[in-house]
Amino acid sequence: MAPFRRESGAGDGVKRWSHLHILLPQLGMYAKSPTLLGYDLNTLYAMPAPKPVLVVSPQLDWEAPVAKVTRCVESARKLYAQFGAEDRLAHLTPEDYNHFDANAQARVIDWLLNQR
Repeated sequence: MAPFRRESGAGDGVKRWSHLHILLPQLGMYAKSPTLLGYDLNTLYAMPAPKPVLVVSPQLDWEAPVAKVTRCVESARKLYAQFGAEDRLAHLTPEDYNHFDANAQARVIDWLLNQR
């Protein structure tokens, strides 16, 4: 998932999820003013802290550039660090595109099996 607010401030991430995919229609209220949106991916990743979270951001995903997702993960990791649980926020960046094939499933299952 790409950040809702992009560096440009244009709200293209908001529009993608509210209009194009219609997965989060209420985000559309912030399409013209994305800076008014009270949260973004870094907040969503941090909310379950200190519980385990796995973020998978493929390197070849053009809709969610890995560098932007990584910045959100590193921002959320600061809150995990306050709980002494930095290792509980995992970030996988396979050299692949965004799909959930057998290899991706195996990575997720392996991560799940290693949680305490």
